[in-house]
Amino acid sequence: MNLTIKWILISWISFSFIGCSSSPLVRYPNFTERKKNFSSTVILTDFIIINTNIENTGIVNLIENQDYAKKCLQFLAGKMNEKGYNVNRVHLTSMGLLMNKDQSYQVMKSSEEQQLTTAPFYISDIFHEDTIKKQILNKVYSSLIGYEKQKGEANNVIPAAKYLGKIFGNDMIAVVFVGGYNVSATKQYGHYIPPSSSTLDKTSIQQTSQYSMILFLIDASSGEMIWDDRIYKKGGQMYFEKLQNMIESLVNELP
Repeated sequence: MNLTIKWILISWISFSFIGCSSSPLVRYPNFTERKKNFSSTVILTDFIIINTNIENTGIVNLIENQDYAKKCLQFLAGKMNEKGYNVNRVHLTSMGLLMNKDQSYQVMKSSEEQQLTTAPFYISDIFHEDTIKKQILNKVYSSLIGYEKQKGEANNVIPAAKYLGKIFGNDMIAVVFVGGYNVSATKQYGHYIPPSSSTLDKTSIQQTSQYSMILFLIDASSGEMIWDDRIYKKGGQMYFEKLQNMIESLVNELP
């Protein structure tokens, strides 16, 4: 089965070739001082966990994804608030916004309602009902995919993030990408195979569960990225405690 979750693939490919990232504080040495300038934070997320069945069909359970996303947002907000980040708003923006539009998945909207459709599987009303806002969100998320600042590099700037900040009225934007491929215990065999070409949409993932969580912090007034960090898990089944542990690992790195 060819999964085309572009940002998940980039994350795993980067991890496979580069290994563990250096500490974010090494790459963002001025962050602790800059943190003092922010009075409020909004957390935005694109969240998507795909299950697979006996026929190798990709299944998206919207209810389950929304439940996991809501719990993750609340847990992340609580942990960040414990460190003084003043999170006053969380928002599930989308599910699979950056996934390949040519791949079809079996989407479960309820136990009775299922349909074969393509990504994105969900976009919140704020963006779904406004074409310009949706373009802004897509531009910001697309700019974040595959990015990891290296030590000594200048901070990346995403101009569209300034407009995203105005939509929510916060001076710091936290973006967390959560994605995964959930394989039943009886189907987990093989391992991740790095691509032989740079065409990510042709990358194959064998029958092993994989999960990634990537956190970015952005100065909403300038669009400057001031933090990036990531964590990966492989194997096993998805459950909320696993997501909690991933969140705690990311938050523990924050000053």
